Amino acid sequence: SGTQSGTQSGTQSGTQSGTPSGTSSGALSGSGSTSLRRGSGRGSGSGRGGGRVRTICPVQTPSVSSSSSSGVRPKLDVFERLENVSSDTELSVLGEACASFSPDTIRYKLMMSSDEYILSPTLEGCALQLRYDKPGYEIAAVRVLVGNASSEHIPRTISIMGRSVPTVANSRRWYDFPLTDAEITTVSAMRGAVVAISKSYEAGNPALFDAIEVYARPIPAAAAAGAGVIGGGVGGGVGGGVGGIG
Repeated sequence: SGTQSGTQSGTQSGTQSGTPSGTSSGALSGSGSTSLRRGSGRGSGSGRGGGRVRTICPVQTPSVSSSSSSGVRPKLDVFERLENVSSDTELSVLGEACASFSPDTIRYKLMMSSDEYILSPTLEGCALQLRYDKPGYEIAAVRVLVGNASSEHIPRTISIMGRSVPTVANSRRWYDFPLTDAEITTVSAMRGAVVAISKSYEAGNPALFDAIEVYARPIPAAAAAGAGVIGGGVGGGVGGGVGGIG
């Protein structure tokens, strides 16, 4: 465990400290002018991380947008044209890291406005399956926030639908994943999008998800009319999500 203190110049100053928990819980706690996210139980992490935790101020930084596998850059207003469904009851988040919590608790932990997070149960990273079961809608984009609770639990990469994006060490950032039409079709066929994080930059500290935002769009009329029976589970996708990360 460890402690970091600092003074911010300007109109305010404060001291913050953070200490990872032991093996009984995955909590990070902090005090001072800047609060830290807190979690508990195996569902939010096994708490195996050791070493000094440097906390960072949750100052908003520009997000990093992932281009598709075809190299086509998404339109800048893509999120403005979609519906944020992160708090909808039709959204389910599945995975080993979520096994000990109810769907409502998981959604709350991953909301940007909450003081919670999801810590990987393994040092190698983990994967979460995002399912949105509102009739007539499909997942079209995902945003992932890392680096808010602790700069020493940032994953090296974030991956979704075969696309891996390297993160920036010691930096709080959103990483944007607008999906192409082909990827949206694949997500619908798999009945969910799989988002995965790799091991962290700091050896011995499991990576964590600070927040995840899910965006959906109405299913186009042509696609809805021609849709067949959606089959196949995504258990294999969740299990194989981490393996695809470098």
